[in-house]
Amino acid sequence: NNDSQRYSLNSFEIFHRYRFLATKHANFIIHNSYKLQGIYNENKYLSLMPKQNDYELRLLIAHNMTDRLINNIIHSEKPYFARLEIAYRYKFNNPFDEIRQRFYLGINLTPKFSFLLQHDINWAVRAHETPTRNSPRQMQNFQFSKNFNNVLTPSLIYKIDRDNALQIAYFKRLGGNDLQHDSSGFSLGFLNSF
Repeated sequence: NNDSQRYSLNSFEIFHRYRFLATKHANFIIHNSYKLQGIYNENKYLSLMPKQNDYELRLLIAHNMTDRLINNIIHSEKPYFARLEIAYRYKFNNPFDEIRQRFYLGINLTPKFSFLLQHDINWAVRAHETPTRNSPRQMQNFQFSKNFNNVLTPSLIYKIDRDNALQIAYFKRLGGNDLQHDSSGFSLGFLNSF
């Protein structure tokens, strides 16, 4: 009611990747990313947390694909690809950092349609405390089974042409108590390869 702002930009990142090992079956890649402050009203979009800069260090292990996910979704000539990501995200103005695991499995069904499965597990962990990073929870009483989110996202990809595709996805939170993630929903995306 009486909304005056209906926009949110919250995931603009600058990143660098370095492939340090390539074998016949897998590529091993280090990914550094810096997430800039978002553009949104903190009081309106409470689940996005305070506007802040984040830094993430990520290890990517990829099979049957290069390091570019969208290019592989659209251009993949192989019957399937898989990628595992393990990451630590440092949040500068939040008492909780994040440890994240993300798994992708892509399967080519026909020349025009593909199936993509994404599985995310995120753990909130308390980092060192300062006057601006304090929390009642301490690392010694961190509950591995509770301070996490487990989200499954299957999606169908329709390849419009050589460089563009549409994605329709359903996501379901299988476990966890972090209100930053909805319990379930649908999303529609436009993918462009470049």
